[in-house]
Amino acid sequence: MRKNNLLFVVIIAIGLCFFTTAKAVTALQAVALPADGQFQLAISNNNPNVIGVLGDRVVAINSAAGMLTDKRNTVDGAVLFSSNSEKPFTLYIETEHGQVFSVQATPSKGAGRRYRLSGEQSVNRPAAKVWETAQPY
Repeated sequence: MRKNNLLFVVIIAIGLCFFTTAKAVTALQAVALPADGQFQLAISNNNPNVIGVLGDRVVAINSAAGMLTDKRNTVDGAVLFSSNSEKPFTLYIETEHGQVFSVQATPSKGAGRRYRLSGEQSVNRPAAKVWETAQPY
């Protein structure tokens, strides 16, 4: 009986460790396009930030000269970027399927931020539509 209780306590402790670790890592924020058409996002100016687009791949990120100190694409289609700016600025994100997002970035010191943007329209995927309509249900 004592062995069973000890085993139960160990399993619960391990489960709680995984739960709290997973919760600390998932700081991704999903953001839908606001009514005015421009995202207002807080970003870190001393750590890298990541922005992705739901259902699409980011191909470019642009801003005024000197605002972005580093920018590169990730394997999963997002963009990782850094900025040393102290003042708010606008950046533009372009995707593989022709979407362009305007972002009013407000920099502050702190942990890097992660966002997943979604536009007002879904991305057309003709190849997927052909495959889906050809399959029997």
